[in-house]
Amino acid sequence: MWLVVVQKLLPFLSRHGLKLDGLRIPLAIKEAPCAVWMRYGTSDEAVFNQVFIDRQYACAQKILDRRKSSFVIDCGANVGYTSLYFMATNPKLCVMAVEPDVSNYELCKRNLQFFKSRATVLPVAVWGQPTALRIYSRGFGKEWGVRVAPPQPGDSANVDGLSVPQLLERAGRFHVDLLKLDIDGSESALFSAGPELWLDRVKSIVVELHGPECEDIFWRALAGYEYVSSRSGELVLCAHIRKAVR
Repeated sequence: MWLVVVQKLLPFLSRHGLKLDGLRIPLAIKEAPCAVWMRYGTSDEAVFNQVFIDRQYACAQKILDRRKSSFVIDCGANVGYTSLYFMATNPKLCVMAVEPDVSNYELCKRNLQFFKSRATVLPVAVWGQPTALRIYSRGFGKEWGVRVAPPQPGDSANVDGLSVPQLLERAGRFHVDLLKLDIDGSESALFSAGPELWLDRVKSIVVELHGPECEDIFWRALAGYEYVSSRSGELVLCAHIRKAVR
């Protein structure tokens, strides 16, 4: 893996006056049949480590049937590492990657272009209902900290928020095998706006819940369903979701 070389060489070059922040670096890893691109000095390295070294999404990958065509919606796709991991390890899997931040979206497209029609990348945000939103970023180096919200007074909207049914409609599908959510607190809006209208169309969810409020809203939304629940680091996996029989 070239990451070790990059981690040692680039800081050395940076200390000697070479300006590298934001430089796009191609990495070669055994899981991917193509180059994986990273922006130096950003949170891309931390995301890369989580996905490809710590393998935090292996728990979700295991529930996807390699023998059949599977479909994943990756909300909060960032630069596409999780989508790439799923497709590289499952040759019949297709992904819709959803990423509102323009810079992240552009690199996500580049990282997933090898997979052609198996990967769709949308510059939108997932939300509880269709609405206009604004991106609030935490600045350079924290590209994984992008959040969206309704515009504050004096701000203007700069990204579309789409509901899960709208994303499924865009994909031309009725069901999604895995809904992956790493959306920096938008779980509250997503699961408090009529999730019963679309949860029957989601077979499994893997989510990073950001704070007690998000956790409470999420678990209340799933109260009427049966599922197999597990945790992997910061992730919660609810597999084989189905309406509870009473």
